Order: sequence, then structure tokens, then C-alpha cells
Amino acid sequence: SDECKDGDSEWRSIRYFILDTNIAKAFACYEGDEEACTQFGSGSDGESSSSSGTVSGDAQSLAQQLLDNPDVTYPLDSSSPNGSSKEVLEELAAGKEAPVVCVGGTTKVNIGLLQFLVELGNQRPIGINAITDKCHSSGSNHYKGIAVDFECGAVDFDTNAADKIAEEYGGARNGETCSADAHW
Repeated sequence: SDECKDGDSEWRSIRYFILDTNIAKAFACYEGDEEACTQFGSGSDGESSSSSGTVSGDAQSLAQQLLDNPDVTYPLDSSSPNGSSKEVLEELAAGKEAPVVCVGGTTKVNIGLLQFLVELGNQRPIGINAITDKCHSSGSNHYKGIAVDFECGAVDFDTNAADKIAEEYGGARNGETCSADAHW
């Protein structure tokens, strides 16, 4: 509207207040404040009402769907001493938080990430190499429950299809795609 273009200092102050409030709520949500997440329109576990994808459910049911899907495999689990992606999903399916092996503790896993994995796994075979398990760089998004690595050497992996599905759930590839591992 024309009011939004109004250069009046009082109106500008209101707009900055709204912007600052939303930034503060987003940061508080990121830090785990459930009330801020609710006000911001998302849970600290990543549950959001703005997803355009078709998969729904809580972390527990989504993790169970992944475990029940024979097209979802865990290629690095048998050879890695640093945790198991399947064990991460088993913990989530049991209603617990995901273990973060390399730095210790547990974390929630983003609902959009789990929805992305379920939908992708329903459409094609996928190999999950890491969620919150395995060791990553300091401050990695894996340790926050907002990243996944896929096997793309032994399992035929379509990055274009994955990009489209990830976008439906608020995700995106982080640019670290290589010949044997893809990162979202």
C-alpha cells in the first residue's frame, strides 16, 4: 500500500521495530526458545506450517517412516566408528533427541529435513551417510540437526530431484557435492 512507502520517521520506526522483533524471535527460536518459535511460526525442532511439501508428521513418526522404508540405506554405518545414521533415526522414532556423537549430547532434528528425507526416499533409493552422527567441522549444521549427507557414488543419486524436494521443505544443497557424498 502507499502507507508502506511513507517516509515519515514515526512509520519508519514502526517498520524497524517489526523487523528487529522478527530477527530477535528468529534468533531465539534458533537457540531453542519454543515460545519464540511458536510466535515466529516454527518449532525449534523445525516444525513449520509453511511447508509446501506433502509429507507431514512429527519427528518420531517421520523417523519411523524412514526406518520402515527398504529404499533408505545407511552405507557408512558399518564402517564408521563415529555413530550411525540409522541409530539417530531409531532414537528419534523412540521419541528421543538425536545423539551427537562427536561433540556429545543430543539435539532435535529439523522437521523439514526429515520430511525431505521421507519424500526423497519414497521417490527413489537413497543412502544416508550422516545426520547428527559422524564427525564434521566445528559448528557443523549436522550437530544442530539441520544437515544431511547422502551417498551418491554407490547409490544412483539425482541431485536435481533432491534440490526440488528440499526446496519444498525449506532446504537447499550447501554446495559441497562431490563424487561420493552430497550435502543438504
